[in-house]
Amino acid sequence: MGPSGTAADPRRYRSFPDLVRVPLGDGAELVYALDRREARSLSPLAVRLLLGCPTFATLPEHAGRLLRELNAAPGGLPTLLHELSALAAAGLLVSSADLEARARPRSDAAPPPITTVGVPTRDRPDCLRRCLESHLEAARRRGRKVDWIVVDGSADAAVREANRAVLRSLRDRGGALFYAGPEEKAVFADALVRQAGLPAEAVAFALLNPENCPVTTGANRNALLLHAAGEMLLQVDDDTTARLVAPPMAGGPAAFSSRFDPTEFWFPDEAGAVPAAVPVDDDLLAVHERLLGREPGACGGGEAVDPEQASAGFFRRLEAPAARVAVSAAGVVGDAGMGSSVYFLTLEGGSRVRLLADEAVYRRVVATRRVLRAVRRATVCDDGVCVALNLGLDHRTLLPPFLPVQRNQDGVFVSLLRACPGAFLGYLPLAVAHEPPPRPPAAPADMAADLTRFRSGHVLQLLVRSLLPGTGGDAAAGLRAAGRALAETAALPPADFAERVRFAVWQQMSRQAVLWSWQLRQFGGQPAFWAEDVRRLLAVLRDGLADARCADPVDLGPDAAAGLRRLALALGRLLLSWPDMVEAARDLRRRGVRPAVPV
Repeated sequence: MGPSGTAADPRRYRSFPDLVRVPLGDGAELVYALDRREARSLSPLAVRLLLGCPTFATLPEHAGRLLRELNAAPGGLPTLLHELSALAAAGLLVSSADLEARARPRSDAAPPPITTVGVPTRDRPDCLRRCLESHLEAARRRGRKVDWIVVDGSADAAVREANRAVLRSLRDRGGALFYAGPEEKAVFADALVRQAGLPAEAVAFALLNPENCPVTTGANRNALLLHAAGEMLLQVDDDTTARLVAPPMAGGPAAFSSRFDPTEFWFPDEAGAVPAAVPVDDDLLAVHERLLGREPGACGGGEAVDPEQASAGFFRRLEAPAARVAVSAAGVVGDAGMGSSVYFLTLEGGSRVRLLADEAVYRRVVATRRVLRAVRRATVCDDGVCVALNLGLDHRTLLPPFLPVQRNQDGVFVSLLRACPGAFLGYLPLAVAHEPPPRPPAAPADMAADLTRFRSGHVLQLLVRSLLPGTGGDAAAGLRAAGRALAETAALPPADFAERVRFAVWQQMSRQAVLWSWQLRQFGGQPAFWAEDVRRLLAVLRDGLADARCADPVDLGPDAAAGLRRLALALGRLLLSWPDMVEAARDLRRRGVRPAVPV
């Protein structure tokens, strides 16, 4: 092996797309290295070479390809090799071997197993029964003994009694069964306030829906987090079952990725079946345990993890002392669980080819939102999409709360996960069956409305991401810093708060418009049926950007701006108290006080 950074070096190198570049004049630029601890002034040629090395290759391979791309004479090859060698020696081209060394696990210890499975539910006893019967039977067949916790947000006492009856009828299926409805959550909230001295308003917002919102899934998820504080747990929605499928050609080495959505999509035929789905007889708990709680570098099962799609930020996050897969998620087969079909119009790669190969498939998917969505190989991301149909949660170390009310509570959760140093997302190459009660087909007009009629959970997610401060401390410090930023923003004069919100929403709408404009050029406006929809939606976006009220959430009634400020302030205060709330829940557990009670 040749010395590092020479043309004889056989190692494979790449640059990163998130290099910080600062123009210096005269064509030179100041470029920050991978760890951003030092910077160098580079010539225009060196900058061009860096930008031309986004994937791994040996230095001679990079030089030969760049020689062709720059239309340089063959005699220029030694110059390119010299420049590339200098960039490698300076650490601006980073070798895969160096990245593998950075990712090497610090410990050989395996994390503990999942001990709790939680099911949030509301007003669906039949779904709850199907869900529990399926998951309990799957666990029984594999000898898994875990606690099963149902957190019930049903408003009707008769429905809550029906849900408790479901649990009583399943007591002999294995594992301990627990239940928490509004009454049980209220008792636990009182204990947090009286015995732990926590702010009553923050506790109530986390668990009890004092705003009387119609959707409280996040409050149920928060109760599960507090019930299992200190444990490894799995949350499954009440409309899932234990039936698992794999995407076609699943397998291969685990990967690091900084793509926000590393998943791929496959689509059903006219009969509603997904021909690409491969049935798998596996243990959902064990599937999550393959990633959950593990250091990212240990997710390859002893093999090196492919770093091709990871950014420099991924490896900076990897340096945190508690770096681990904090949240794991399998994919979904059946109802996608997506609130809008707009996302389908932005698909790329194989997913786009499969969707747009036939207009009938495209129309059917946009209307029904039925898919197989999963990664082909285990993938660890430093940020990403979160669909909470099934989530493994390593709550041995502090995790953020979910937005307690309204939809998109999982989107807010994953945005707040960025405030927890070293917390990574793990995507599993299997999909869980999701079959909620049927919903009406989506109409083309629905997509136009979704583009410019934002709901409160989506607006809060955008606001959180725009405000999230950097942190050098632990998760508690990061969440409190996020809480302060959010509470201070919500306390601004109404006009200033509205301007902050509009800016975050307009940024999102602008990004969507740029993406579609780029795709129209990239694909030459084809196929025509897709391009027609995209152009129509681009016109809707342009009109929406001119509407000063487009950021007012449509799910908060006539005084939406004031309602959003209340939710933002309440979420900020919850984040300030959440670390103490979790610690208090652990202390109360030692005294025998938990949110859910045995059935």
